[in-house]
Amino acid sequence: MFEHIGPDIAGHITFTIVALSFMVKDMLWLRTLSITASCFSFIYNYFGPAQPMWVAISWNFFFVSLNLYHIYNILKERKSIELSPKEKQIHESVFRSLSKSDFIKILKMGKWIQKSKNEILISEGQKVERMELIYKGRVGIVVNQHKIAELEDLKFIGEISFLTQHPASATVIVEEDCEMLMWDQESLRDMLKKAPQLLSCLQAAIGLQISDQMSKQNQKLAA
Repeated sequence: MFEHIGPDIAGHITFTIVALSFMVKDMLWLRTLSITASCFSFIYNYFGPAQPMWVAISWNFFFVSLNLYHIYNILKERKSIELSPKEKQIHESVFRSLSKSDFIKILKMGKWIQKSKNEILISEGQKVERMELIYKGRVGIVVNQHKIAELEDLKFIGEISFLTQHPASATVIVEEDCEMLMWDQESLRDMLKKAPQLLSCLQAAIGLQISDQMSKQNQKLAA
């Protein structure tokens, strides 16, 4: 039945799928699209020319086999990952756009810490070396000795300086004992340089928090 599909159409579909793959961040979907493109390439290279292009067909068969092997490993890895209730909550609430395997990579870069009431986490105007995610607890945000906001469960601290690498724009003080996940900013940046798909997902998670904070500030001003 493949000969009834116009070879040129199969060729256009092949390159359309290849173009779409550049917009996909998840490795499983990327490899699935690659296999689909190779299948349409089989049709184009067999029925399009006067004689089948066996070199191209052979290489596409190799690419399909290679991608199937990696898909098997991805699915096996994802199935084997077990998250604790704490990790599962963070994954589903903050990093839901990441696969479990990618989430674990970011998680392993962090360290669980405890902070007590009245501890200063960040000082206004100072360099920020860490980024934290509050799991349980509450902190106050202070600018020019005036409290302007609070952050509670599943919110980032130091995320602006992580993105901009600028000194802290506010002081952050623990108001209720906190359990937190902490990352060294420099180490995290180095890791994310090698994994741009993780960086974009982390930026999206931080962006959602910043958007939520701005919305709350606007509501206060309008009240």
